[in-house]
Amino acid sequence: MSAEKENSKYIVVDWGTSNFRAFLVDRDRQILDRVSSNDGLLNISGQFQSVLEANIGHWLESKEDVCILMSGMVGSRNGWVEVPYVSYPINTQNLLENLYQIKSINNGRCWIVPGVSGKSVSECFDVMRGEEVQFLGANELIAEKQLEAPDFICMPGTHNKWIEVNGADGGGFSTTMTGEVFDILSKRSILSASVQVGLDWDENKFSFGLDNSRRVGGLLHQLFTVRTLNIAGEHELQHGGSYLSGLLIGNEINSIIKKDKSTVAVIASEGMMSRYLYALKHFGFTAYGIDSAEATIAGSVELVVAKEHS
Repeated sequence: MSAEKENSKYIVVDWGTSNFRAFLVDRDRQILDRVSSNDGLLNISGQFQSVLEANIGHWLESKEDVCILMSGMVGSRNGWVEVPYVSYPINTQNLLENLYQIKSINNGRCWIVPGVSGKSVSECFDVMRGEEVQFLGANELIAEKQLEAPDFICMPGTHNKWIEVNGADGGGFSTTMTGEVFDILSKRSILSASVQVGLDWDENKFSFGLDNSRRVGGLLHQLFTVRTLNIAGEHELQHGGSYLSGLLIGNEINSIIKKDKSTVAVIASEGMMSRYLYALKHFGFTAYGIDSAEATIAGSVELVVAKEHS
């Protein structure tokens, strides 16, 4: 292998609906620089090339050999170009063979990763974009760190992903709208009068919500208790968010995991990771966390290095 390849730098772009994140990394996945902005798809009116250049153009000014790999909603029908989904299961070769080249950027050394489609826990059609790269990276990090092989990989976010690693027929994945539902209920429903968002997480009220999520009546009944327990004085306004979060996350976990003894790897940023790890352990599951940015970088570098050798 040439010294040029050994010294290659890569630009990893995670481009979602609300945010734009990019990392300049070396072959060993060390972060040399990073950029973060609110230039998500909803905020840029389709000016993808100019937005990309505005965010990472300074990394392309040198004559160094730099590859760009973009994942996330940038490849959706509302993105730069709609890159067709590939079928589950997720593997490096399938994604590699279906990368979409953006020829107008960086002399064509720029690609968008396809999303993945498959069947959910309810046997319905489901999709992901961006999480497929994190999945590749998570598996690599789990092996490197000699962590216990998980039964599930959980990726919290606006639309959470649960990937069943060792299920029947090779497993599958399911999307839950926990993050978006929390936002809607806490800000634009009758429950908003009983929830003060943006406050510190209250462990006791979160646990209370987790426990109540398992009580009879189901989620639609339990959600109204955010209001009624506040009226009854059983929790204050500042505790409503933690309680509501416990109800939703508890229902999510118990709807997806059906085995009493399961191991879950949570791929997330620190704040959201702590809630899911706490909830999973509260219910008696084994759980550990992996930083989402680290997983994205690991998966992207794996793909782009494979692309260089293809």
